[in-house]
Amino acid sequence: PQSPSVYLYGTAGNGKTTLLYALAKWAVFNDYRVLYTSHNRTVDAVKRSFNTKSSDAFLSNWLNGVELLLFDELCGIGGKANMTDWYKGFTSDMIGAIYESWGSGQLSIVMTTNLTPRDVYLALDRNDAIMSRLYQMFNDAIQMKGKDRRAPSKALKAWGVY
Repeated sequence: PQSPSVYLYGTAGNGKTTLLYALAKWAVFNDYRVLYTSHNRTVDAVKRSFNTKSSDAFLSNWLNGVELLLFDELCGIGGKANMTDWYKGFTSDMIGAIYESWGSGQLSIVMTTNLTPRDVYLALDRNDAIMSRLYQMFNDAIQMKGKDRRAPSKALKAWGVY
């Protein structure tokens, strides 16, 4: 049997990251081995490893012993990462590594993004293989709805955003 996993998407500020924080706290207090990270943090960790002998081994080792992966901001904060060819290739490899760990039945995942599944598909150059893996891990994507709780529209209007 596969480990349960959830894909959450929705607009900025509606509680996706806060939910991950709550899950992390609960899981740690219940003795689960948890990795909380974001897409950008993972990319940065790989870039830092370029000058070491560990760069080739990063994706094959980063999930060792992890039972719950809390992965925030797929495709970068707001889904607006600089999608270079390297970034897209790394993202595909990273999702492949997550899929392999999940496939072992030992890893549960909660992944968040501001992008709909279709937007992820388009951002990753219509990569059917990656989307197939994401679908198998998560089945139905759950849309979180709600207003931005960090910065209400009135405040953002004062900043000239609206």
